[in-house]
Amino acid sequence: MHLAERMRLPAGYTARPYRGGADHGAMVEILGGHRAAEGDPEMPTIDGFDLAYDHLDDCDPRTDIAMIETDAAEPVAYARPHRAGR
Repeated sequence: MHLAERMRLPAGYTARPYRGGADHGAMVEILGGHRAAEGDPEMPTIDGFDLAYDHLDDCDPRTDIAMIETDAAEPVAYARPHRAGR
């Protein structure tokens, strides 16, 4: 079962499977916004996502990554497993 199918989200949001590199631009914006709000000066890049997501450990992108969107298909978050100690 895909991670997106297991998520219970509030009204107005849906989860869908990750679409590979096509989602990296939205993911950069989401993570960049989070880091800016936290005061972290290190900003993500699409190239960085491309490289990192081509070499994930203990994560199958076909089933383990979900994009969270508003009902208007606006990406607002993403989720994937994080293993402690990695």
